[in-house]
Amino acid sequence: MRRGDYIGIDRHNLSSLNPKEKMNCDSCGYLNGPIAYVQAMGAGTEQYGCPIKHARKMKAIHNRHHKFMEYGDGIDYHRNHEALRRDVADLGGDE
Repeated sequence: MRRGDYIGIDRHNLSSLNPKEKMNCDSCGYLNGPIAYVQAMGAGTEQYGCPIKHARKMKAIHNRHHKFMEYGDGIDYHRNHEALRRDVADLGGDE
């Protein structure tokens, strides 16, 4: 995975922002970019190792969660786990 795909520090170039606003935009980029990068790494790791939905509803889920198997469906898990492992190639890892 490339960090640059998730971390963008460029809004300070906007001429319509004053210095304080530019500083706020940079701060958001430095904070939210790495968080998005770490979340994507975690999502890929979870999909590769344990692609099972949680038993309870979660407040926040990542964008790969919809691919996961239903909680308690052992048959589907064993049938589709290898295919889901191969499906992380879009994250830049090896197939």
